[in-house]
Amino acid sequence: MRLLFVVLIYFSFGHLGFTQEVKKKDIRGVYNYKTGAPARTIGTSDTTTISIPESVFSNEDLKLSFFGVAKRSYNFSNINQNSIGWEKGTWKLSGDTVKVLLKNKEYTYQFEHVYLKAIDAPHGYQRK
Repeated sequence: MRLLFVVLIYFSFGHLGFTQEVKKKDIRGVYNYKTGAPARTIGTSDTTTISIPESVFSNEDLKLSFFGVAKRSYNFSNINQNSIGWEKGTWKLSGDTVKVLLKNKEYTYQFEHVYLKAIDAPHGYQRK
C-alpha cells in the first residue's frame, strides 16, 4: 500500500521539472544588445544644464522567426572602423534553452521572460 502511494505521488509530481516549458511562439521576436554611454544632464555652477545625448558604440539585433530561421544584424562603430552586416542561420528550442546556429558557430541561451541569457555565448539579448 505504501509503495502504491509513493508511485502515485511520483507520477503526480515527478514530471514537474525545474525548467520552464516554453513554446516557440513565446520565443519568436526581435532581441537587442546595445553598448555605449547613456544620455545624461550635467549641471554647471551658474545653474544651467548641459544635455549630452546617448552615444551607441554597437547595436545588434537577433531576430528569431518562424520555421527556426534566425538573423543577426549588427552595426559596430569604432574609432578605426565601422562595420555593418548580417548573418543568417537557424534556431531551435529545447525546454527553456535556445540554441542559435550562425556561420557554423552554435550559441546557447536560456530564455527568461524578456531576456536571452547567455550560457555559451559572448553576451545576452533583451527583447525589443
